[in-house]
Amino acid sequence: MSRYLIIASGEMEKKVTLALYRELKRLSPRSTVSLLSLDMPGELRKQGLPEIRWRETHFSFLSFWLSLFKTLWRRRRWREECILVSHSPLWLLPLFLLTGKKTIFVHLVRAWQTPLSLFPLLLLRYCAQVVFSNDSEVVKKLRRRNLPVYFAGNVLVDVLTPGDFTFSCGGKSIFSFFPRFLSLGEDLSFLLAVAEEINARYAGYFLLVIPKGIAVQTVQEEAEKNGWRWRRSLEGEIVEGYLCKNRVYMNVTPFYAEALKQGDFIVSFDFVRIVQAAGLGKKVIPLISSSPREVALLLANPTYLFEYNLGLSHRFGEKGGIQRMVVFLLWGVVEDQRFSLKGV
Repeated sequence: MSRYLIIASGEMEKKVTLALYRELKRLSPRSTVSLLSLDMPGELRKQGLPEIRWRETHFSFLSFWLSLFKTLWRRRRWREECILVSHSPLWLLPLFLLTGKKTIFVHLVRAWQTPLSLFPLLLLRYCAQVVFSNDSEVVKKLRRRNLPVYFAGNVLVDVLTPGDFTFSCGGKSIFSFFPRFLSLGEDLSFLLAVAEEINARYAGYFLLVIPKGIAVQTVQEEAEKNGWRWRRSLEGEIVEGYLCKNRVYMNVTPFYAEALKQGDFIVSFDFVRIVQAAGLGKKVIPLISSSPREVALLLANPTYLFEYNLGLSHRFGEKGGIQRMVVFLLWGVVEDQRFSLKGV
């Protein structure tokens, strides 16, 4: 009977961890799978999941590390595979020192460029048993350095769980806009300008997705700075309200998974949403210009859009990465050409 300890070091990483856990239990019900959340200890346990206890009741920097040290040190002699799901390899060193085992590292890329300096490369070489990455460009770079790395595919799209409802678009093409949490004001100003330029050329249904952790009131205030007015919505919980300016209507919603699934065109500053849209086969409009007008004009260039989105698909892959990783963990082999990236 196999034993696994899956460690998550972030919110998106936690979703991938849960997807790995469910797929492991589905394919191998007798396997023992434990979970460990580094950012929100105890949250998974409250959901009835097998998260190990590791933190003291009263939090401090010292108690954080001491409790983690004790928990992992007790498992040093356990026969279990340690799996780290993270965007950074820095956790590999303490895990290696505490558990005495090399870790299976699931690397989630969060930006277009992933720096690979000497220290992370040394950690991957000496502290990682095998590496899975959702970015084929990272896989190519690591394989040139003879590291044991596999292309996992688009695991970020595997964690999407859209609901069954549909937006009332009236048969129009849906344009889904995604600003970032940390630069809401700047992103929102640009995206609203893009929506105006698109509306001047095409009839569309516009969706603005509120980043998690941002209040509707904040979006309303930022939009009003750009001359947009807030109106209440008649669609209940699906659409919080809508912004209007010169007969342009932007529907505001918190449901990002549904906006991705139902959107015909994706306009996003959020890197994660771009990767997920690529996995769903959506048309992503690249924000490669500082001019909203030039961005809108890309819709009139289908050849460029096709080549751009084809490149995204090749780089980040399609859905099914979670299952391929789990099959590799259980049986050590995956018969999938996209997974092995032959010729790299």
